Amino acid sequence: MTHVIVWEFRVRAGHEAVFEAVYGAGGDWARLFAKSPDHRGTELLRDASTPGRYLTIDRWASAEAFGEFRRARKGVRGSRRPVRSLDGGGGEGRDLDDAVNRTRKAARA
Repeated sequence: MTHVIVWEFRVRAGHEAVFEAVYGAGGDWARLFAKSPDHRGTELLRDASTPGRYLTIDRWASAEAFGEFRRARKGVRGSRRPVRSLDGGGGEGRDLDDAVNRTRKAARA
């Protein structure tokens, strides 16, 4: 069974292009996850009715595979959580926090 995690992001007006570059198919987010053979893909969605609102949908082979990926990353911590993990899992590690923080810094610049 596939493990699906949905993340929500709010992006400051005028910084959407930077965000989309980082979180899109070829961005830092997808490249980080692609390090795992159990990552099944990442999709970036832009909300057509709410400016600056985005969702990413990350697919993993299983909740266990995502957990193993998290544990394999340096300095695992659970300070960032997905909006919703469809099978009840969640949380992430420092590498993911770093990707989010880089994007936020770029969006404020």
